[in-house]
Formats: sequence, structure tokens, C-alpha cells
Amino acid sequence: MKAFITFLTLFSAISGFSQSEFTPKQIDSIANISGRSGIAEGMIDSQKQVDNGDMKRITKGEGQSSIAIYLHKPEKSRLIKGEYFRNVRYQDKSSEEVYAHFYYNEKQLFSVKIKEIIKNPKENITKDHDINISEMNKLQAKDFLFTENIKKWISQVDAQIRKLYVDKQSKKAE
Repeated sequence: MKAFITFLTLFSAISGFSQSEFTPKQIDSIANISGRSGIAEGMIDSQKQVDNGDMKRITKGEGQSSIAIYLHKPEKSRLIKGEYFRNVRYQDKSSEEVYAHFYYNEKQLFSVKIKEIIKNPKENITKDHDINISEMNKLQAKDFLFTENIKKWISQVDAQIRKLYVDKQSKKAE
């Protein structure tokens, strides 16, 4: 019964909306059913400047990152969801985690959801961001704790997701 309800929900979402009207929530539902189509993982070496009142210093960190893609109808690839995760632990016992969901329709990025978690010995900070790509020029760097240039970061992760998508498509063609 649950499968039937899920099918009806997806069918009505797919048939009731044109491709340009899918929402991130609908793409999440489709991705959950379709499953992951590809993944890329890597290690991170990072450093950040720490300001302890009178003294500024650089601390190093190591961590990992991963990118996953979910495709709806992989042969047509109209809807794509890319997931990005990064976890870095620094020598000063602080850490940062970034979870991001990139939503594509007709291969065009239209929305990004970011959750950043910054932990240090004194406090933990969690921020959620819903970004409509058409409003990206309104983004302020001060609103993001994990990067100084959010537009550049979105562009870089977008390029990584697109590369993973192209690699996945070329493997299917072979």
C-alpha cells in the first residue's frame, strides 16, 4: 500500500507539473525512490585563521568530502539532485561540517540548500540557507561561516557535480 501511495504521489508530481515547475521537495522525493546514481569521495587538507584576541594564528585541519548524484530517468536526466558533504577537524579542536543539496531541472541549477555546523570548544553554531540561484547576487559573504566567497564555492561544487554527472553519462554510453 505504501508503494502504491508513493507511486501515486510521484505520478501526480511528474504528470501535473511541467519540468520547469519541480520544487526541491519533489526532487527529494523522486531521488529517495530512484536511489544514488554516482558518488565521488576525497580527502581535504585545510587551514583557517584563528583570532584569539591579541594573537592571530593559522591552524590546520584534515577531513573528507563526498558528492553524490541522483538522477530521475537517467536516460533523459531531466532532474538531478547533487549532494555535497564536507567534514573538517582542526588542530584547535574546532570542526566544520557542510551539508549541501544542489537541485537541477533540465540540467540547470536552480536551488541550493546548505546546512553549516561550526563547532569549537566554546560554542556550536548551526545555520541553514535556502538559496534560489536567480537571487545569488543578493548573497552576503558574512552570512556564511565556512567560506568567504559563497558564489565561488557554489560554482566549484556545481562543477564537481556536473563532472560526476558527465562521467556517469559517458559510462552508460559505453
